[in-house]
Amino acid sequence: MTCIKTLLTGMCPLLLTLALITPGTGFASTGLRLLEDAPLPSAEPQGGPRLLELPPDPERTSSPLMPVFRIVAEVGGIFGAAFIAGVPGAFIGGIICSNMRAGGPGHECWDGAGYGFIGGMVVGAPLGAWAGARFVEGQGTLLGAFAGSGVGAGAALVTAYFVTNDDLKPALFPLFSFVGTLVGYELSHAFNSEKKAAPAVSIQPSLTVGRDGHTLLGMSGQF
Repeated sequence: MTCIKTLLTGMCPLLLTLALITPGTGFASTGLRLLEDAPLPSAEPQGGPRLLELPPDPERTSSPLMPVFRIVAEVGGIFGAAFIAGVPGAFIGGIICSNMRAGGPGHECWDGAGYGFIGGMVVGAPLGAWAGARFVEGQGTLLGAFAGSGVGAGAALVTAYFVTNDDLKPALFPLFSFVGTLVGYELSHAFNSEKKAAPAVSIQPSLTVGRDGHTLLGMSGQF
């Protein structure tokens, strides 16, 4: 009995050691086999989630026909808003003219109504161009449209001084104002489109594994 007890006492540490080593050996062989079967990643940096994403380029996302659509929307808005604003302008001009004449408020004053209609058209054209262009990604400003309309009205005033036909002079003001509104809005649109945002910095981790098995961990980015 003493011999059996001594034999069991001496074998217990050995059995315990084998029980601990055997699973580890199996796991290690399985891990080596998985590493051997897995393909090596390429030497190029792996794509991962970027910390900072680059904003989309509006020139690439917008349609090449967008400038044509914008100008058509501006012209439509100019004529529509000019007519809408011209009606109350004609009414106000007629009242002012009739009050200034000896006939009183009931006296007909078509000239005053016509000038009031032209004034309303000059004021309404920039609003129509700005509102219409907003539906087709227009980036121009209302101030640019009004500035263009004012410059056009001033050019019409100078041109009317050299025109001898009195019936043609009133038509110069809405014509020059419409063209000035269109040019002024397009210039402001071009100015705002050229304002490029500062280039964003994109940083992402990269892992490179060479042919000899060496691993290099680093960072890659766009500046």
